[in-house]
Amino acid sequence: MRGTIEKISAPDDSSSWDMQDAPEFAGNKVVEPTEQKHMPTALEEMQFWCQEYNAAELQFAQYSKNIDSKSMDNDKYERYRKTVAEYENDIAYDWERIEDSSNQALSDRLIHSTYELADTQGLGIVKPEETIEAATGIFYEERVNRLNQQVLSSEPNESTAADQVVLRQTWRKVMDYIEASTDYDFLHRDYSAYQNARRTCHNNMIQQLNNLNLLAEKYGTPRFTPRNFITNDFVYDQRRDRGGKLNNRANYDRETVLAYFRTVFEGDFNSMEKKAAYNSRDLRAGMTYYD
Repeated sequence: MRGTIEKISAPDDSSSWDMQDAPEFAGNKVVEPTEQKHMPTALEEMQFWCQEYNAAELQFAQYSKNIDSKSMDNDKYERYRKTVAEYENDIAYDWERIEDSSNQALSDRLIHSTYELADTQGLGIVKPEETIEAATGIFYEERVNRLNQQVLSSEPNESTAADQVVLRQTWRKVMDYIEASTDYDFLHRDYSAYQNARRTCHNNMIQQLNNLNLLAEKYGTPRFTPRNFITNDFVYDQRRDRGGKLNNRANYDRETVLAYFRTVFEGDFNSMEKKAAYNSRDLRAGMTYYD
């Protein structure tokens, strides 16, 4: 802030000087005393950006708590889409820095395993269906169409042909999961086999979303979600999972992907779940009648 500069008189020769705080001289150059600044470690950076990520998720959950996007008029819905996009940009920025600092923390041996990583990151502050990731399902159709156009406009070869196959698999992967999870007859006959089939289909659905993100990066189109998600088919050692944080993270990712695809294919989920529930009631009624 600018102000009046006062003239400073030269000191009286008779005055005594205290040289304790005087700057040091190096030749003709004045060397000012410097203060050591703390440089954050990769671990501290990761923790900071995880806090930012979680804060955005919590803020979005509060914002969307009383919003029903299905009952909005066009103007309100467009404002909602814009808000979701802004939040998505925020956490995409945070996640990029989380990944960079996490990789550096692992490289620096500040984090020693995926168990410690999940514990330190501490993602999962809101319910999966309340996440920004789940809400971004509203952009699926335009993003998959844009990606498909990029693939089709590329030079035809084995790679682009394989990529088109991946794009066509999404609906089938999601339907496989819904069918497996709503096969209540199978559930009653063999609970363990039902859970294994359901888990496999769920992991396939997660991997499909990750593959879509990889394709989007390959062809320079917007990602479908800011981050990729982990499946639960890795080798797991419960003794190393302090507080079950990695297990919780795997379950959180699974439910978040499910919430994402519920946003995308809401009609399919609703109709197939209602049909399965109806058939299950018929099955139970039939068993009671014949028994």
